[in-house]
Parts: sequence; structure tokens; C-alpha cells
Amino acid sequence: MISLTDLHKAIYLILPAILLSTEAAGQTGNVFECLEINQSSVDRITEDLRHFASTDMNGRLAGSEEEEMIINYLIEGFSALGLQPYGDNYEWVQRVPMNRPVQSSEETSLRWKKFNPKLGAAFYPTYMSSNDTLKMRTRYVRHGIEAPELEYSDYRGRKKRLKKRIAVIDLSHPEAPIATHPLAQPVKKRVEAAIAHGAKGVILINPDLHGTEPAKEFEHIESFGVPVVVLRNPKMVKRLEKWWGKRVNLLVHQEEKEIYANNLWAYMDNGAAFTILITANMDHIGKGNRFSRAPGSNLIHPGADNNASGLAGLMELARKLTENRDALNFNFLFVALSGSYTGQEGAKAVAAALPRHFEGQAVFAINYNMIGRLDDERKIEIQGLGSFDQDFMPTFKHKIDCYGIEPIIRGNAPGRGNHHAFLEAGIPAINITTGMHDDYNLPSDEFGKLNLAGIAEIVSLTYIYLRGFEIDFKTRFNENFSSRLARPTDPTRVDWGFEANWEHRSPGIKILKIREGGAADRAGLKNGDIITQIGRYDVKDVYNFMDYLHILQPGEKRFIRYSRDGKIGAAVIDF
Repeated sequence: MISLTDLHKAIYLILPAILLSTEAAGQTGNVFECLEINQSSVDRITEDLRHFASTDMNGRLAGSEEEEMIINYLIEGFSALGLQPYGDNYEWVQRVPMNRPVQSSEETSLRWKKFNPKLGAAFYPTYMSSNDTLKMRTRYVRHGIEAPELEYSDYRGRKKRLKKRIAVIDLSHPEAPIATHPLAQPVKKRVEAAIAHGAKGVILINPDLHGTEPAKEFEHIESFGVPVVVLRNPKMVKRLEKWWGKRVNLLVHQEEKEIYANNLWAYMDNGAAFTILITANMDHIGKGNRFSRAPGSNLIHPGADNNASGLAGLMELARKLTENRDALNFNFLFVALSGSYTGQEGAKAVAAALPRHFEGQAVFAINYNMIGRLDDERKIEIQGLGSFDQDFMPTFKHKIDCYGIEPIIRGNAPGRGNHHAFLEAGIPAINITTGMHDDYNLPSDEFGKLNLAGIAEIVSLTYIYLRGFEIDFKTRFNENFSSRLARPTDPTRVDWGFEANWEHRSPGIKILKIREGGAADRAGLKNGDIITQIGRYDVKDVYNFMDYLHILQPGEKRFIRYSRDGKIGAAVIDF
């Protein structure tokens, strides 16, 4: 028995490779023998998905009324299976505090003459902004850059005149020699310089939309002591240019708002010594936010594959395991996670609770994330296998050969998903997915595009393996895997300036559509290019690419290699 004190060094993950076994399928008495997919299983999955991905759910925002409707649906289903509530007080729901994007009040405004740019569409406050009301003159300071090494400063002759003024800073790229110099500065540093020179407010303009703007949505305010806003409407920028040096009225009022997301957990107590944790996130992005790939969209994002498919898979697996619980060697904790898009708060809360609830037991994690697009190639991704003890992976020599499905093993790539929270807590975990696609985080991720029978097959494979799995000492956490989980202190995302071809499975990330003026366009990349290296890291697939996104910051530059028409090219991309 593994003690709790050794949890981070010797926690078991019972299912690291759902589709793998040590015996060939089809032998007499073989517990890994393939099972027939019943139509009733497909029908149940269909019913669940029609509910989870319905437009009535309004995109399943974390902490919303629609999330509560999903939870009630799940409680009814789990109760019918005889599963039990869990947690500190044996309750179905684990409340998780989280922050919604900061909201600006309707009184927030920027006015001059007869002009009043629309809040949100034309201008918005940034995470650097304080709340205040200003009525004072503006002062244009070009790009707001100071580069002593180049004997360059946009503040020469403006230092005294900037006091009791609102500084106007152009976010677009400055002219040579600054633009080609590594000292080209991030927005935050430029704002700090303006304030240091006496500015009482800052207006960041983006006249050609080529500059890197601060995030429009954010959860936390890092007040710099003055109002800091972005004016991004080109027509309004031109009108403001004609008003340089004259008085404008700027009012900012925004506040952080804490809400509660809600995890749901249901426990199957089989009196076993070991417990298997099976998870899927139930929340999505509502009508679109900064995570949407359709900026400015106000359409419902149903998230049928992401991740209603995983939630339906979790529910169906619970049914199959319940029907055959007498033959199982483990307990199971099923968790529908929330808060997935704002720091994985739900998964982190569960990971923090595990030591309290599973003392004296071993715990492992399996995450279903987007399992609804099994295509004609019949491939699924198994990510995070490298989180096991290094002696574990060589023990897998045979695969379960069922339904014509081919597993792609990503031993060294953790992938993106809620299972990251368990990996970071030292708990071996894997992520099961049918992969990315062009409807990812778009309103077009709809029920009609799902492979319902494919979901049933993935669930059946999971059940087949669980039914015959035996504890192995090699399922300990691989401590060397932790170095692959590094996250930045500032989660601000960089903008590459292109839309990716999510269905591209060959090495690298393939560019589907370049956005004019974006970082990729400025670096000379073109539609169809395949990025194969970023800095010193190889980009093996879309998941490597997404992992690397989390260690890049706006304002940085990176060397890249790419393939174009079979030829290798190189460039420097400036974020």
C-alpha cells in the first residue's frame, strides 16, 4: 500500500494506455476480447449529446444557469446508476471560486468633440488600467519607446509637456532602427515609461491594426495607477489624430467579479483498495470570448465535440462499469469538471482534494477531451503516457485490436486539457482525444458533425482495458516528466496571426490562412507553410505547438523553421 506521504512519488495511474494490453485479442478467456457495440449504447450517447450540445445550453459557460442544468441532468443519471455523492460533506457538487473576465460598467467612455467610440468594439480598458475620470489634453508620444543603447527616445523634448497629460502611444511597429533591434519593447514597458514621465492616463492606438494589443478579456486587474485604454477603430484613431493636444474626457470603471464554477463528482465504491479517476470538462465558451476562433462573434458555441463528446463518453462509461461492477477490481470517481477555460480551476480543486479523500489508496487520472471526431483514418491520440515511471512504457508490446482503431501514443507530449492539473500535482494522467479540427472553438462545432458510434467504440475500448487491468509497480509518476509542464507566470497569449489547419497530422503545424499584418505575415510566412521548429523546440504536431504557446509572451521574438513546397526555410517571428 502506498502511503499518502509518498503520493507525489508513487501515485498509480491505472490506465495509461487505454488501447494497449499484454495479450493479443481474441484468445479464449481473454479479458481483453473485443465487445460488440450495442445500438442502445449509441442511442444513450446520442440522447446525452443532444442535451449537452443543445443551443438551449447557450454554450455552457462555467458558473452559469445552463451549467446548473447540466449538473442536474448528470445527478439524475448518476443517481439512477446507484452512484454516490462525494467530497468533504458527501455532496454531489464541489464549488470552485473563479474569476470571470473583468467587466467594464456602461459609464466607461472616451469622448472628444462629438465623438464617442463604442465601448468594446472601438475601445476598451486594459488590465493595466485604474478607475478614474480624466478631463485633460492629450500628448502624442509616437511609439513610447526608450532605447538608451541606441540613443533613442520618443520622449525627447516631451518630458515636461507630458505632465498632466494623457499620453497617446502608437502600438504599431516603429521604424528602423528600433523595429529591427531586440530592444523593441512590449506594451507594458511602454506604458510604464509614459507614466514615469508624468502621464496621468494612456491611450494606446492601433491605426493599421498591425500592433500587438493588450488582451481585451482578462480576469485580474494589475492597476498601474492611471487609466489605460486601447482605441482600435481606425476611423476613430484618425479623428483623434486631428484632435492632438486638445482636451478629451476619459472615464474608466471596471471591476473583478468572483463567481463559482461547479464540479460534479459521483463515486462508485466497490470496496477496492484502489480508485480510478475519470474526468471530462462540461463547460464551454458561451457565445464566444477570447477563446473563440471567431473574434467578435455573438453566436452560441455549442461545443459538441469540445467537450460535450467527452462528457457523454464519461456518462456512458459510468453505465458500462455499473452494469458489470461485480467483476471490477477498482473504485471509480467520475468528475465533470468546470472552470476549464480560466486556469483549469475545477481540475485543480479536485487535484487538491485527492489527498484528503483517498488516503491509503492510489489514485490515477483519465481525461476524455474531444472524442467525437473519429474519422476514416480511425486514429485516436493518447497523450501524457510519459508521465509514468520510465520503466513502464516498454512493457506495452501489444495493442487491443478492436474496431479498427489505431492509437497514436504521445509519450512525451502532455497535450492540453484538464489532466494537466493532475500532472502538475504529481499524479500520472493521460488525455484521450480524436484530435483537433477546423470547427474547434467555433459556432460550427455542432452535434451533426459527431461520430456517435465512434464515441461508443472509444468508451468500449476503455471498458475492455479496465476490466482486465492489473496493478503494476511501473505505474508510478515519472518525476522527469515535470519539466515538460512549465507554465509562464503571465498567461497572456501571443497572437501568431494565422489560422491553423487543425486536421493536419504530419509533423509540424500547417498554416491555413495568414492574417494580413499579423506576426506570421510580417515574418514572411504564407498559406500552406508548415512550421516545424520554434526556437530550439521541434514542432511534431498541433499538440506540441499548443504546448509551446504557453511559454511565449507578447513582445518576444523567436527563430522558426518551416517547410514550403518541400523546401526548408527560416525566419524570425516577432510577437
